[in-house]
Amino acid sequence: MGDEENFDRYHGITHDWIGEKLKLGNTPITLEESDLILDNIRYPGTPGLYELLFKKDPRGYKQTDLEHYMDMLKRTNAYRRNFDSNLQIQGVNTFKYKTIIRPYLVKHNLIKVSAEGASKTGSFQKPAPPKARPRSQSFKHVRGGILEYSPKPIEYVYFDDPNELVNRLRLLIASAYAGNNGHNNEIMSIIEELRELKIIK
Repeated sequence: MGDEENFDRYHGITHDWIGEKLKLGNTPITLEESDLILDNIRYPGTPGLYELLFKKDPRGYKQTDLEHYMDMLKRTNAYRRNFDSNLQIQGVNTFKYKTIIRPYLVKHNLIKVSAEGASKTGSFQKPAPPKARPRSQSFKHVRGGILEYSPKPIEYVYFDDPNELVNRLRLLIASAYAGNNGHNNEIMSIIEELRELKIIK
């Protein structure tokens, strides 16, 4: 499914380590083959439904996947505080809540909005896909040496001596291993410069 940081801990499936069960809210969910069973209701385990159930930023799902996901949330009260139907709705500032869950709650009159807000969120449709990433992109290191996309533009550093570049690269990599990820763009630009100078391959 991807890195743990991409999992949705608010409105997605979680693992109960004590009971060794998967849960949506406080309700156990079981898997049979690829299908999901929640409150004795079988939901077809499509890739789109799995995206909605696990990811913070789900992609590639269909309208039927969205309807099944929202039905599951409604049955489990996973969008309410402490998953209790008597408590208030737990609004969070996440992409999934703002573009998928909140419009559903507005459409079904579970959230009241002013006349200005109603025109924006009144219909419950699949949200538009995210905009394409900009061409000038940079990457950051994550566990295992894998590079991850970073929306920050590449910062350019000018050195006239390759030895200075190598020393700066050593310093920045040591800083990254110590936990400072603020220099990843500079690391990438130095590596690119050293490749252009044919110092590294």
